[in-house]
Amino acid sequence: MRSKKNKRVLIVGVGGLGTVIARELVLTRQCSISLIDGDCVSREDAYRQILYTNADIGKKKVDAARARLKEMRPTAAIETFDVFLSKENASSLVSSYDIVIDAVDNAQAEFLMNDACVEQGKPFLYGAIHGLRGQVALFNVRRRRFGSRPTNLRDVFSTPESYPRFTPRTTGPIAIVTGSMMALEILRFISGKTLRFVDALCEIDLELPQIRMFRFRPRSIST
Repeated sequence: MRSKKNKRVLIVGVGGLGTVIARELVLTRQCSISLIDGDCVSREDAYRQILYTNADIGKKKVDAARARLKEMRPTAAIETFDVFLSKENASSLVSSYDIVIDAVDNAQAEFLMNDACVEQGKPFLYGAIHGLRGQVALFNVRRRRFGSRPTNLRDVFSTPESYPRFTPRTTGPIAIVTGSMMALEILRFISGKTLRFVDALCEIDLELPQIRMFRFRPRSIST
């Protein structure tokens, strides 16, 4: 078992959610992080993704994010992968981490992460944002009450095709709120505290505003 400061966290996607999560983890000094993203910073990213400025436009997201995080904490352990998650690399990329974080807006990539984590027994923290709404759930964490199989993303959405498609433009505030809630769950995992989003989908709505929790269980034993 690794000590909490040696825990390794993989953040897949360094956009609205990923930048918030990475910043919070680096500033708390509780773990080492790795960032995966093959994209470049766009003008749109520069105003709504908190690690980037106009000076970063056109740069690789992982490079710009690492540089900004190192300014905040020069001794931070940060590894980067300038790639997109794919069927060919998903299993090898997640293999050496203690927990895998979903910060992408691509259903295919989310299911690849989920399936690799199920295969390797890794906790998988799911996050999604759209408009003024966000979702958080922690999958693949064993609980006795449901027997031997922990819940995973396919217990909520069976296939990428069944995954909801959202069209409203994502705003900065929902990324900050949702990303902060995800960062807190990661810190609870690292420190061994009670996890809040196991077997539960948390829905955040900033328009109303309200937060709701929906409980679920593995499909094979659902009633």
